[in-house]
Amino acid sequence: MDVPYSADIRTGQNQAYPGVDALVWSPRIGFNWDPRGNGKTVISGGFGLFYDNPAAGLVDNLLANPPSSVMFRVRGNPTSVGVLPFDPAGAPATWQASANAFNINDSFDTIQGNLPAGVVFQPPAANGIIGTIKAPEWDEYNVSIQQELNRSTVLIVNYVGNHGSRISYSNAWPNAYDYYGLYEGTVQANPLAYSYGTITQYKQGAVSNYNGLTFSLRKQFSDWISGHLNYTWSHNIDETSNGGLFQYGFEGTNTILGQISPTSLRTDNYGNSDYDIRHLVNADFVINPSFHKTGALKWVTEGWQFSGKMFWRTGLPYTIADGNLSGTIINGGDTIPSVVIGNAQPGACGSSNASFDATVIPAAQCLNPAAILDANDPSWDGQQYSTQRRNQYRGPRYFDMDLNLFKNFKIGERLNLAIGAQAFNAFNHPNFGLPNATFDSFYTGGAPIQDPTYGTISTMQPTPTSPYGNFLGFDSSPRVMQLSGKLVF
Repeated sequence: MDVPYSADIRTGQNQAYPGVDALVWSPRIGFNWDPRGNGKTVISGGFGLFYDNPAAGLVDNLLANPPSSVMFRVRGNPTSVGVLPFDPAGAPATWQASANAFNINDSFDTIQGNLPAGVVFQPPAANGIIGTIKAPEWDEYNVSIQQELNRSTVLIVNYVGNHGSRISYSNAWPNAYDYYGLYEGTVQANPLAYSYGTITQYKQGAVSNYNGLTFSLRKQFSDWISGHLNYTWSHNIDETSNGGLFQYGFEGTNTILGQISPTSLRTDNYGNSDYDIRHLVNADFVINPSFHKTGALKWVTEGWQFSGKMFWRTGLPYTIADGNLSGTIINGGDTIPSVVIGNAQPGACGSSNASFDATVIPAAQCLNPAAILDANDPSWDGQQYSTQRRNQYRGPRYFDMDLNLFKNFKIGERLNLAIGAQAFNAFNHPNFGLPNATFDSFYTGGAPIQDPTYGTISTMQPTPTSPYGNFLGFDSSPRVMQLSGKLVF
């Protein structure tokens, strides 16, 4: 409490990172082989080391450190009645005097002693980058076989894998403590430094692994029709997604960025990545009918184009969090996973679990509340920290079909006018978001009352294609149609 903050926090630095890579080697090798020498079978593959730049978001977190950001709490005390919020001689003057009292070269005790009466100095949070920041590295490898089945059909089988290392992650446990003594010694009982709030360390060392196998069929059916069909099985495992700094897209409310377990990153974090999709099917087709008519009939029958794209995939992963234990860890930590004692998700989540107005459409729960250890039960008196794996449960599947119909008008030799309509989610198929996976209950005596919205769905998933773009909060449930015209020259 009497150590100056300048002993821990460096200021006035010309560089945000303590150090970076001076040089990264990126060897790559590839091959192509025609085993039959007839051009109908091709085997290819390769291996390479690939790197990413250190995330700029690491630097943004340093801007929350003192002296750039400090917090004071103004309140009354037994010998005063507090300060008036809008009187220039009241709260504004008190705030200014408090700000003037802060000095990075002073200790917590000195700063608190210099503050005006009724002002409490809040122990500041601090963020630190630990060690040399190295470029995140991925070892990538693939093998592909392309086989011509006939003159119009090609089958492609492609395996892709990679292993990531030196990925950044955050650890907010150094100063966290178990104030209520609930975790049976798993979490330290007292803060490491009383003069600080949450201390977050940004480190490198998280890993990822991806394996994917894709089957692709390409066929030129005739002069009229062409199409593609792709199926991918894949599994992406990591200890943190998006570099441990950024939420993942529309489903980001379930993203866990930091170290979950107080003991190690690997204990709870190593699981399905936020964007792990186990099965994916997509297809597209284009139909260009040609009737070879002449005269006025040519303008009616020729130049039509009908096309479409289809997407189907299995659900995105998520973690069941314990809302009852939120706030039991002081000064840090992260999302606390629930302790699962049974079959937490007995069935698939789908339309029966959707409830956008519970008073009109009561929804069934696709998550079983009886499978969660209820911390509000009077018989509960503490536990070891949860070992539920990150992202071990699955949300609803996704399906979308987009269709386009255009009529092309040839204008001269080089100009083409296309007028038509586009339908996004043409079949008006609803695609539901993740269920409410935060377990809560309320105890007012007797048996705990559990949150009835637990395990129900109240959001929709975003569309992969739309007139409005991706990840803009657009609800993909309704069909959207638009008329369009384009000039091609």
